[in-house]
Amino acid sequence: MPRSHGITAVHNEQIKSPANVVCHAAHGLRFERCTFTRLGGAGIDVQFGSQDNVISGCHFHDISGTAVQVGDVQKDDHHPDDPRKIVKNNAVVNNYIHDCCVEYMGGIGVFAGYTDGTVIGHNEITRLPYSGISVGWGWGEEDAGGGNPSYYMPFKYDTPTPSGNNRMEYNHIHGVMDPLHDGGGIYTLGNMAGTVIRGNHIHDNPGAPGGIYLDEGSGFIEVTGNVVYNVPRPMNYNNRSQNRIATCNEHDNYFGIRPGAPPRTAGKVGKALACDGVGVFHSVPHSDKLDPKHFSVEAWIQLDAYPGGNDPRRWIVNKNTHEFTESHYALVIDSKKAAGFLNIGGGQENYYEVYTDDVLELERWHHLAMTYDGSVLKVYVDGREGAAKKIDKERTPGGTPLDIGRRQDGYIYFKGRIDEVRLYDRALSAKKIKENAATTGSADAQDEVIADGLVKHWGFDEVPIVLPKVQSVVDKAGLMPMYRHLLER
Repeated sequence: MPRSHGITAVHNEQIKSPANVVCHAAHGLRFERCTFTRLGGAGIDVQFGSQDNVISGCHFHDISGTAVQVGDVQKDDHHPDDPRKIVKNNAVVNNYIHDCCVEYMGGIGVFAGYTDGTVIGHNEITRLPYSGISVGWGWGEEDAGGGNPSYYMPFKYDTPTPSGNNRMEYNHIHGVMDPLHDGGGIYTLGNMAGTVIRGNHIHDNPGAPGGIYLDEGSGFIEVTGNVVYNVPRPMNYNNRSQNRIATCNEHDNYFGIRPGAPPRTAGKVGKALACDGVGVFHSVPHSDKLDPKHFSVEAWIQLDAYPGGNDPRRWIVNKNTHEFTESHYALVIDSKKAAGFLNIGGGQENYYEVYTDDVLELERWHHLAMTYDGSVLKVYVDGREGAAKKIDKERTPGGTPLDIGRRQDGYIYFKGRIDEVRLYDRALSAKKIKENAATTGSADAQDEVIADGLVKHWGFDEVPIVLPKVQSVVDKAGLMPMYRHLLER
């Protein structure tokens, strides 16, 4: 059967669940301090040209489907023939949404389709089987020029959709993504120029990725000031072949474990990062300095057990998503082996790896290092060269975070201790690496390993505390004080 005759509608123009309250071409309506409960289908729907409406201070629970639907996913929504059809400037604020989607588990706390200027803010959203907030639609296919070329698209649009200027801000989203996967606290699709995801407090969502998920085609979105922890992957991109990550600005977020938790233990020098193999890691926002063309990465590690399972690889230090992503570099172990991964840019065919023999021992500190000088990729164990591969290509810099203790996309986590991680913007000599591996003892002695070109040193001696800006987000996100009585119902 031709792909055009499959069960998925052309251009994903799906039919949404009917709602119990429908605002059709509505202007200036306000729903405040209402209760929506014991409903089949969705709770309230704001659709077809509805503008400047507000849903505020309402309580949504025991609803079969989505609590709030704003906009739709039909042609009149992604390419309306009259601008009056655009769903625009509506607000969903200060609502308590829980125990919804109880029958139609793929529903959302708040869903917005192709909308302009939708504000979803200061809501508390919890106990849902799937995502808390979902904004956008189409996987990029309805955007100007289309989306992933591997998808069947019978035609393409030359003009953009109305999606843009949406704000998902200061929401408290927790206990969602249970039991479903492939969603998050906040989930997006498609280009949305001027859209911001900021100040949200997202945590304890078991289904992957579970945090902020910019799915396929998501573009021109700023992600800033969010606190996300205790989820499989706090920040997740599904870039596929559309390469829109570069259009998104991710900065100044807190991603990791619960703020203030002490993932520290006795280290090679002072304290070490105590990785539990589940969710403990250290993430560093992208900067150009973290992506040198030539580099060295060093780390001390200690294992109590060798990693097993179908994939015994564990990323110690890495940048740029995963090994098949342009510009990925990583210092890795694979059971008893040490390894270096490098994608110099230009696709999977430009991915290289080098492995040592089975040299890693349990309950022993090992000094691991990898270097790349634009010609040869090398890996060292305890000051000795263990493997090398000639590449002779300059690497292309990347643009996503650097993570210590997991693969940067959250696929897998390290279990053991990591200490004294250093990144240099040049390839250290074999002599210098041998000297660094021989340096032990006090922190003062460790300072001697510093060489020209040191970009950053992570010593993990300070037990993490709740930073004021993190605490500010936690305090501010969710229902504003005047609406918190909803939580008592």
